[in-house]
Amino acid sequence: MSVGGLAQIGSPFDLYEDPKTPFVADFNGKMYFLRGGYLGSDSAGAMVRLPGEVRIAAKSVNGSAGLFDPGKPVKIAVRPQRLRLAPCGEGGPFAIPATVEAAIFVGSFHVVVVRIPGAEELLYVQLPATGAGLAFRAGEGVDLLAEREAVRLFPAEA
Repeated sequence: MSVGGLAQIGSPFDLYEDPKTPFVADFNGKMYFLRGGYLGSDSAGAMVRLPGEVRIAAKSVNGSAGLFDPGKPVKIAVRPQRLRLAPCGEGGPFAIPATVEAAIFVGSFHVVVVRIPGAEELLYVQLPATGAGLAFRAGEGVDLLAEREAVRLFPAEA
């Protein structure tokens, strides 16, 4: 329910994995929202430009390609556990340059706090804890990667 109406009907799994609105996405667990511009679709999926001419790919445009015109602003949504980190320059063509603000050991996982250009908030990336320790340290540059299948796009005004 949102503003007295049904926002989306589906199983808990469907609502979590395939939200149709930003409200449903955020209601069902932590979701980061970034601003970008829709570039169109190609073989890699729906392409979006972030500040600094960074491009990322999304699996789909939530079944509503007609809502997005190339060049129009969009809202990009991704869950923290669907983010990954790579050493700076090793993340590939859809890597988002970021700076590590802090790295915290939390028992079964690490939380790496990163800042990306143009984002209003810090992003908290959850990485599995391994016996080797964490390779990322505060102050260093990293590549932030969002799993294409987990990136959702919404109209900017949604």
